[in-house]
Amino acid sequence: MRCVAIVFLSCMFVSCIPYAIAPKLDENHISLAKKFKKGLPRINAYIFQDTKKANEFFDYIDYKLQPNPDYFSSNIPISINNTTYYLSFYEVER
Repeated sequence: MRCVAIVFLSCMFVSCIPYAIAPKLDENHISLAKKFKKGLPRINAYIFQDTKKANEFFDYIDYKLQPNPDYFSSNIPISINNTTYYLSFYEVER
């Protein structure tokens, strides 16, 4: 009986410890994507919380930039002041 109580209490104690804490997204910011979420590449990223409806961001990108459907989320060419830049975006859950 004592052994069962010890196992139960240890399980309760371990289950209350968070393994990962979500970062606070009070405002939009630029930081390393890998620090925000493991699995993302080690690049500088503009991190923001999307408050729009589902797929509204993707519809906007598709309408404005008309990217190649095969490479929709990576290396979309955009031109700013006659200079070509490449836009890549990643959607992650937090």
